[in-house]
Amino acid sequence: MSEDRKKSLTPTNLLLIVSGLVLMGGSFLLPHGKRPLAPNVGASALPDGRVAAEGRLMACPDAIATVRSEYAGTIEDYPVRDHQRVKKGDLLASLHASDLEARLAEARAGLAMEQARLALEKNRFHRARRLWAKKATSFASYDRARKTLDMVEAQLERSQADVRLIESLFAKTRIRSPLDGTVVARFHNRGEYVNVGSRIATVADLSRTRVEAEVDEFDIGHVRVGAPATLRAEGLSRRYSGVVVSISDRVTRKHLIPDDPSRPTDTGVVRVRIVSPSPLPFRLGQKVDVRIGTGRTVPVPPEAARTHCGGGA
Repeated sequence: MSEDRKKSLTPTNLLLIVSGLVLMGGSFLLPHGKRPLAPNVGASALPDGRVAAEGRLMACPDAIATVRSEYAGTIEDYPVRDHQRVKKGDLLASLHASDLEARLAEARAGLAMEQARLALEKNRFHRARRLWAKKATSFASYDRARKTLDMVEAQLERSQADVRLIESLFAKTRIRSPLDGTVVARFHNRGEYVNVGSRIATVADLSRTRVEAEVDEFDIGHVRVGAPATLRAEGLSRRYSGVVVSISDRVTRKHLIPDDPSRPTDTGVVRVRIVSPSPLPFRLGQKVDVRIGTGRTVPVPPEAARTHCGGGA
């Protein structure tokens, strides 16, 4: 190495060379075809200050119920249709129960006989007690009347219990709606046999729904409670407004596949709940395209989500 070249490799010059390599990212030191890793950036952040996400329309937890049979039998009547409005207590289906009806009629007849016998034995007991008080009859006669009355009262209680048991069984063959709402699913048809636990129908209050969105974990830092959102379902051109009311504290696996093939599917997501000021014309479970604003927010009281969903936020 020449003397001039040696002089050029001073500590100061070496420092300048290393600094230049750092500023250049050192990419030319990587093997051919390899590029330095890009920093984590939001995969679904939009250039206009919005975050894109997928979601589904869900009913509030206490606004939906899948009713199951508590008795095994054949469906005798299935009076409700899909999308039919029902009130709490309305009949959804009834099971064939002629055997229970016969048992119930027999038990009620037996109960009526025991009630009549009880009235008779009460009169006999009161008469025996009066006579014994007047020393007009023996204590044995009075005691016999008292024991007979006790026996009849015990038998009456057993008959009442039998009637209550059969009535409770019969009530299980009459399957009723647990809430006001709309029938969103039926699972059988008239004449089909169902077992204990078989699903009969799902009823939901469609005025109390929310959108559960899956926001990319790298985008969640842009999302705030109170952020405005727009919601659109497949097949509908109109977008509906909403507001973010809650953000989960943990990252979970992604369940909804994006329509855009360029969007990642193997990233973690954070669940964000969005409510709309008016009922949404979407079907429960329908996939919803969600856009969440990253600018100004509106005040959302901490209890807003619970109030909207009756404590089941």
